Amino acid sequence: LHKKKLDRSKVPDLQLLSGPLNLELMTELYSPCLVVHHVFQRYASKKAAMQRLCVTAISQNFYAKGDSIFSFRDRAKYMYFTTSGSLAYQRPQGMLWNAQLEKSSRLNRRRFVMVHAPQWATEGCIWVQWAHRGTMLSIIESELQLVDSEKFRQVTVHYREIFTMCKEHSVAFVQSLWKNRQERGCNWDLPADTIDSQKPLVTEATSVRRRDAQEIARAEQQQAIFEQEQSDSSDGEQEMQLTVEQKESAQDVQDRSISGIVPTQSSGHKACL
Repeated sequence: LHKKKLDRSKVPDLQLLSGPLNLELMTELYSPCLVVHHVFQRYASKKAAMQRLCVTAISQNFYAKGDSIFSFRDRAKYMYFTTSGSLAYQRPQGMLWNAQLEKSSRLNRRRFVMVHAPQWATEGCIWVQWAHRGTMLSIIESELQLVDSEKFRQVTVHYREIFTMCKEHSVAFVQSLWKNRQERGCNWDLPADTIDSQKPLVTEATSVRRRDAQEIARAEQQQAIFEQEQSDSSDGEQEMQLTVEQKESAQDVQDRSISGIVPTQSSGHKACL
């Protein structure tokens, strides 16, 4: 987790690889993380499509402790896959994870949701116009793979079967947005099952050494303390000060994304719908 890693651009010998070998290398580096999502599992069934996607649309970023990944209301450009580390996703003040539950429920009392490998965030941006619903930061050194939404669409339209699969999935995704809106009151950058899970997800695919696990535990414990203080004080006092205009503004962010499910063709989003 905390081993220093070099960017491939800083290894001169890698620049000498032939085109086919470079394709193989990039695919081997990026595809294992992507295929945890069923869309990319289907993508991998077409080797040429996956290779082109990995070379064209995927990048790898490293974040130090406390670095911001994205912020509330910013336009989303990337889908994020966590490959190592531990992230915290924070909901905006005055909004609830699930509006159908009591504010005092265990879920809604939490201000943060912990995100670990192999979880992902902001899938919505590759299917629709998307504004971030919350803020995410790294609580320890973390590594993420980023899928550029625009380049994803550009690659997808070149492969008929992949395009058809993505088109079907985009329709299902939009339907899930409406369902979540009705059942939970809003949509988030994370899948609903990630938000609802009460324990960090650490799978066998995530190799965590003992002291790394201890550091994660300490960071999460500190985050939990801060989360509890925020729930007890901020949610009680500051939420009362939240103006009607602010609430309407936050709701407008969701409405614009929902209403933008069929963007103009010039934006490129229509390609996968």
